[in-house]
Amino acid sequence: MGATFYLYLLVIGVLLGFVATLPYELRLLRPAQMLLFPILLCCMWRGWIKFGPSFGDKALSGVLLLTASIGLIVTLVPNLTWLFRSLTQRTLFRLEGRYIDEDDHLQPIRKQVEADQYQEACERLEALLKTHRADFRSLVLLVQLYHHLKKDKRAEQCVQFMMRSASSDDELLAASRLYHQLTTA
Repeated sequence: MGATFYLYLLVIGVLLGFVATLPYELRLLRPAQMLLFPILLCCMWRGWIKFGPSFGDKALSGVLLLTASIGLIVTLVPNLTWLFRSLTQRTLFRLEGRYIDEDDHLQPIRKQVEADQYQEACERLEALLKTHRADFRSLVLLVQLYHHLKKDKRAEQCVQFMMRSASSDDELLAASRLYHQLTTA
């Protein structure tokens, strides 16, 4: 029972480490977590099983259980942080879906901007970006609207999203310049 059970814990730990690092942002942690989870699970099991009647057994098992538990918590902190951020951040932009057409979608919004209807244009563009794929031109327009409406925090978040999702060096450079203009203004 002993060796096969540890083999099961090893497989469970490796799978747990793999599943815990499925999100793209956590992929760098995959080797460490796939190594740590089996070790920590085996240590926790060993500490639990060897919890004996004498003081020496209890002390050693208690220390092993405590350190393995702390190690498991420390190992899970990046995953829980990512989960908390992903649940609390409002994602406004999509990277899949239908493309935004300049003539059909953005031109009416640009006409609203020319007519000084900034709030309506911003609301219309936000609604459009919830149903369509966010492209660079529409995000630049949204940043300009946010900046004009004094929503600089949202403009900054939008530019940061633009930098993360830039498809070329030119877009990344333009987004970096826009970010610099926003943060130094």
